[in-house]
Amino acid sequence: MYLTDGGSPTYFPKANDGEGVLVTPKAGMAITWYNIDDQDQPFKLAVHGVLPGSSGDGKRIMIQNKFTDAPVLHGSYW
Repeated sequence: MYLTDGGSPTYFPKANDGEGVLVTPKAGMAITWYNIDDQDQPFKLAVHGVLPGSSGDGKRIMIQNKFTDAPVLHGSYW
């Protein structure tokens, strides 16, 4: 969840049929995605990063949390 407006966006380069998706931070907004597909393989469309300095001063404040519905695969989370 973003706690500040503006700053560097999160970029998903493979989303939207390879056109990419930019998510610009807005206070109170949360984004979520799957990292694993239906065959328990890495979900390639979830590849993402942050584009530093592309908006304003590039700074943002956020809260990050990881959720899983596969405790067997991610036993270290428990």
